[in-house]
Amino acid sequence: MILIQIILRHVTFRKKPNLLKKQSFYLGDISLTLNKAQIISLYGPNGSGKTTLLKTLANILSYSEGIITKKTKEICFLGHTNCLKTNLTVKENLSFWNGIYDGDTLEKAISSLKLQDIINIPIARLSAGQKRKVALARLVISKSEVWLLDEPYSALDKENLLLFNQAIVGHLQTNGGVIMSSHTPIEFEGAQPLNILDFKITNGLQSDPFIEGSCS
Repeated sequence: MILIQIILRHVTFRKKPNLLKKQSFYLGDISLTLNKAQIISLYGPNGSGKTTLLKTLANILSYSEGIITKKTKEICFLGHTNCLKTNLTVKENLSFWNGIYDGDTLEKAISSLKLQDIINIPIARLSAGQKRKVALARLVISKSEVWLLDEPYSALDKENLLLFNQAIVGHLQTNGGVIMSSHTPIEFEGAQPLNILDFKITNGLQSDPFIEGSCS
């Protein structure tokens, strides 16, 4: 069963005026399909359009020209930053997201990512890796069929990387799908590599894609 099906035809994203950067960012023709129990490794260098494409899939980013045709299931997007309330505890943050998603998987998220020891600690007192792990728990809470992950391994140590990969395996085993961005193809069994540079069209000097209204 298809979870995401998207076709982009010469899509342009406009930037806010900036004298130091070009005002447009282009993606060429892209046809992408994500099936149940599938993981796609979207890779490419900084500024190549990975975040732009993922946020387009998640309906976070709008475009000014071109044609986008897409069909998607429920999506949970995780960006570069964690979108956590630093004055609240881990449990308070996760309870907030649990309410947003009207979920019943709070305890499962806490257990699967081993958050018990830090559950009552304010986010501001956590390490970068701990904060990232709390943000990853939102994926489990969401119960979304599709996970869009923008460089999710940042700040994770070896132990937490293992926990996160286990969470991905569990998601795939329940027929979920994952698109994960990184600078190089991820080493994950069964992952389908997809080079963003195969699709990108540049015009003049290249700059980072414009992401408006982003919390990542």
